[in-house]
Amino acid sequence: RHVGVFGDSITKAGGASKGYVTILNNKGVGKFEAFGDVGASSSKIKANFFEIVKQHEDAGDKFNEVIIFAGVNNICNMWTKVKKDLTEMYAYAKGKGIRVGAITLLPFKGYSSWNDECYDDVINLNNWIMNEADVDFRVNIYQAMANPNDGKQIISTLTSDHLHPNAKGHEMIASNVYDAGYKQLSTQTIAQTNAVPSQLTKLTSGIPA
Repeated sequence: RHVGVFGDSITKAGGASKGYVTILNNKGVGKFEAFGDVGASSSKIKANFFEIVKQHEDAGDKFNEVIIFAGVNNICNMWTKVKKDLTEMYAYAKGKGIRVGAITLLPFKGYSSWNDECYDDVINLNNWIMNEADVDFRVNIYQAMANPNDGKQIISTLTSDHLHPNAKGHEMIASNVYDAGYKQLSTQTIAQTNAVPSQLTKLTSGIPA
């Protein structure tokens, strides 16, 4: 099982020794490879994604699965654009028979690019990912890492700058990805985990505005 993991600086760090992609790689359920582009918008990640997926296919090293964790760098006032880019990535992969996992955005109040308008955009995108996006499994990392006293922020012990996860944060991401997409694996078989929207809890439930 060869899994390409695509995103921005969080995924770039995910490929380091204590990063979430490396942690997943050590769980014995497949080969996980990080493709993170620091500061990249969803459009830039999409372009990288198309190129890398095709390169690997042409080289006879096709991905069986991809995980996409993208959009925080241009989410504010542009959530519909991020949604469009993610939709195109999901569809491109599924059109090639590749299993797709989607990770929601993290909260990031306190980071330099945050403003109060960002909150609604993050919630709108995340609810779309969790309820409507055409993917095979979904990872609600927002809900896992949001501060219970202020849902616009990451739990302080999981980040050093209000956005980028620290080592404990990467452990949390890896654990949630594993539970959502890989815990149910037998030795050779993937159980389908694409839940219908009516079975999912809205992200805003239990998260203070």
